[in-house]
Amino acid sequence: MRDGYVQDVAEVPLAGSLETCDRPDLLIHLLAQLPHDVNLRLFATSDVGIPAGVDRLANGYGLRERVSFVTKDRLRGDATLVEATSRGFVTIEPTGARRRLATLGEAIEAIGAGRFSEPIATPAALLRQRRFAVVTNLPTHYRVPLFSRVAALLADHGASLKVFFTSHVPESRSWLSSGDPLRFDHQTLRSVGLPVRRNRPPALPFGLRAALARYQADVILVAGFSPSVIRPAVRVARDLGASVGVWTGEVSSGPTAQSRIRRATRQRLIEGADFALAYGAASLEYMHRLGPELPTIIGRNTTSILPPRARRMAPPMRIVAIGDLADSRKGIDVIVDALGLVRNVECVVDVFGGGARLAALRQRASGDKRVRLHGPASTTEVLERLQEADLFVFPTRFDIFGLSLVEAMGSGLACVVSRCANAAEDLCMHEVNSIVLDGHDPADWAATIERLVGDPTLRAELGRRARATVEARWTLDHSASAMVAGFALGAGVIR
Repeated sequence: MRDGYVQDVAEVPLAGSLETCDRPDLLIHLLAQLPHDVNLRLFATSDVGIPAGVDRLANGYGLRERVSFVTKDRLRGDATLVEATSRGFVTIEPTGARRRLATLGEAIEAIGAGRFSEPIATPAALLRQRRFAVVTNLPTHYRVPLFSRVAALLADHGASLKVFFTSHVPESRSWLSSGDPLRFDHQTLRSVGLPVRRNRPPALPFGLRAALARYQADVILVAGFSPSVIRPAVRVARDLGASVGVWTGEVSSGPTAQSRIRRATRQRLIEGADFALAYGAASLEYMHRLGPELPTIIGRNTTSILPPRARRMAPPMRIVAIGDLADSRKGIDVIVDALGLVRNVECVVDVFGGGARLAALRQRASGDKRVRLHGPASTTEVLERLQEADLFVFPTRFDIFGLSLVEAMGSGLACVVSRCANAAEDLCMHEVNSIVLDGHDPADWAATIERLVGDPTLRAELGRRARATVEARWTLDHSASAMVAGFALGAGVIR
């Protein structure tokens, strides 16, 4: 054993070079989502050892027993080599066969072959008797189950969780409400809103610093980049000798990320952070750009999924699209225009979502009875429609993540998704578990819809593999264990 790492543990071995990989941390993120019989050998020509940042990340993920260090002359020839760089991954099989993979999700699917990956097993010593706090905005339908599971996991280690919400769900966004009881310790702070964006929750919470101080947290995790939340959290942490983390889904292509002022502000904010939790691979890369040395866990942003139902496979094919219609960002107009190009295709498209563009889209689709724009719907209704559907289309022009894609894949639906949905980087492999389109040309979407209408076997296979992907590594249990791994990362550097 060397520096806490065992030396010969691999059953299904991977190997990565510490000399040629410019992002060895990506090898750890890759390993965290692979089955537990896959292990990693990090090698170099000399005995350089594991870089400190990689070591800390592996410890937070609970991967010490699955990572070993060897010099290059001791590397066994049965390992699949993985080159990890900011441009993507290349795998080199023992036979010499090479495969280039553009995203982390593609690499996981290719290496793991869809096999089940156990939730992360965090070292208990990092959690025991600790007090963990999360500061976030709303008790939404997709966060309440997560916090309940995180609280239960921490309780198993004699640790505790308290969630500080900065607002109740406003009436204008009632579809976000959980409806479930909050079965974890929590407090909702008084807040005041800022007139920046319509329908956004309050931005300035009162009494946050005092509330965190009373709780005596060991680790504080703050959702988002609000200075009015991060700054008091950092001040309290310094007073308590605690650590602070940032939990974010922000991506480099996001509108707010394009601002130089915001970039500079965020870089200053994370100077006070000790760790981060990212929604997925795209937000991981954004955090790496802001703070290359800040260790970040992938939190696997997800939501509840329902058991799949048997599908009719008879015409008309039922298509579902979901999106906020406040503007054109969700790309629903692309689907309306695409159907106009294939009027002979026997299908029905149900669109769920409300907003300022709803009336205009209804006018745009007038005359085509296959397009049904229902307006806003509850989460329960949307999930039921996904279970009944044959195809999910997600033509978004930008999505910070895209939880509706997780819901659709988890329902066992064949999915056609725009590469602009950042969840695609984590979950989608083109022509394997989904169809991924690079652009928004209605002709391309029309051709894909027409193809899938005429090929029920392909739809069934894509849907089967889509659900297998979510079940294997992107469930609420995986997400809860990833958040706990983030807490462990923070607990390892308590001041």
